[in-house]
Amino acid sequence: MEKLCACSSLREIKIEGDYGADALWCDVCGYNLDLAEIQISPSLKEAFYDWAHAYGEWVDWDTETPKSNAHEDVARHNETGQMLMKALQKELPDYEIFFKRAAVQPI
Repeated sequence: MEKLCACSSLREIKIEGDYGADALWCDVCGYNLDLAEIQISPSLKEAFYDWAHAYGEWVDWDTETPKSNAHEDVARHNETGQMLMKALQKELPDYEIFFKRAAVQPI
């Protein structure tokens, strides 16, 4: 892959949901990686876009509090994130892939 972050060579990729960001990050320098630039299958890219877009659905933004089913939603989010991590590791076997779990927290 071409240079995608501030590091001399991208070797460690973290999967982490965040509002308005792609789900892949350099685990060393913390740079948010442009998913469009990562050499993975279109179906996996689409799965990452969908997963990242759903980040925070467990929050009621009108009241800025967790929804009543927040723990279940976060558990599903984390389960899907784990599956995406395994799929990404298969497609990028020369990289170390990590997953940061989401948690229900007060806003």
